[in-house]
Amino acid sequence: MARTTISEAELLKQINDHLAQLHDCRNLTVTSLVSDPARQHGGNWLTHGLQRSGADHDQVACWNTIESFMTELQNKYDVSW
Repeated sequence: MARTTISEAELLKQINDHLAQLHDCRNLTVTSLVSDPARQHGGNWLTHGLQRSGADHDQVACWNTIESFMTELQNKYDVSW
């Protein structure tokens, strides 16, 4: 699959729009990305900040829910820093 370059803002929007649709992730927001020149997960970026809102959140359940989605994004996009 060819990798597409995308802005940090657009990638954050895609991630957070997806999180908002998932029951396990509804109170979690990714706030930032960081550069990953080693490409630990495929793309040249990693999620960095996570903001919680409300008392009802479970990061482990959320990660289990979005793991394949995040892997797909890592394989698809590089961020234009």
